[in-house]
Amino acid sequence: MKMIDICDLRGTDEPISLTIGKFDGIHVGHQQLIAAMRKTGLPMAMLSVCIPGAEELLTQEESAMAAEAMGIELFVRMPLTDDTKSMTPEAFLRDICIGKCNAQVIVVGENFRFGQGRTGDAKMLAKLAEEMGIRCIVCPMIREDGEDVSSTRLRTLLSEGDIVTLNRMLGYAYPVHGIVMRGKRIGHELRFPTVNLYPPAEKLLPPFGVYRTRTRVGENEYVSVTNVGNNPTVRDGLVHGITVETHIPGIAEELYGSEITVSFYERIRGQKKFGSLAELSDQLALDTETALAKAADDKNVQIFPAFFEK
Repeated sequence: MKMIDICDLRGTDEPISLTIGKFDGIHVGHQQLIAAMRKTGLPMAMLSVCIPGAEELLTQEESAMAAEAMGIELFVRMPLTDDTKSMTPEAFLRDICIGKCNAQVIVVGENFRFGQGRTGDAKMLAKLAEEMGIRCIVCPMIREDGEDVSSTRLRTLLSEGDIVTLNRMLGYAYPVHGIVMRGKRIGHELRFPTVNLYPPAEKLLPPFGVYRTRTRVGENEYVSVTNVGNNPTVRDGLVHGITVETHIPGIAEELYGSEITVSFYERIRGQKKFGSLAELSDQLALDTETALAKAADDKNVQIFPAFFEK
């Protein structure tokens, strides 16, 4: 897959099908758009509108991973700048979608808005597309639990720690992807070694606490238990940053420098400051037992991004 910023795109050689949006989370509604593109038989491209520095459910790297696994051939990032925000709907369609992306078919959701002041909507896009000689497909909103599936709804669920409902609306288990970094090795002392991720500031994380997870290392998947927090029990006088620390029972090899994906399934408990490291060790044993005992419950929720391959 080719990933490129819109300013560096000089046009494509063949007509494509194009979907446009923020794609924050790439949830079941977004996946519906991609399924509609796939039916056109044209090469598929995503135009991802992003706000530089904004917090995201999926980082741009994670979004690109998902896009590639779904068969997207061109992933175009379009930062929302003063220039792009000032484009009229007509100019956006003519100059960006057709001129730069060579879109023959455009697929959007019924709540799609575009152009200066968000004055354009899906109905206008369909009309303009017809006038410019291309096709527009508008997909209906998907509803879950009586509410529209939207990035705003997903953000609320994540902030509440409702991982089960979040995953249902995503269509997969919420991921944190990154490179394993060296930590303080406190876990080794407690007999619960961890692999540590330090997500970028823009990555949205669930509330501090302990979660049932599955960890993808290469082509292998492991049941795991993950702590999101700042290590309040470790008394070293230092200010601790936020880490995603994952214990993978039964895996012994060092994974420093490896790329892994930790997928979240359910919150076990909130973060707690223990009176001693021994108390923490006892609790970690209970958390691990919980994760292993309930692992069978996860089989119907796919791990990121492997589910796209099916």
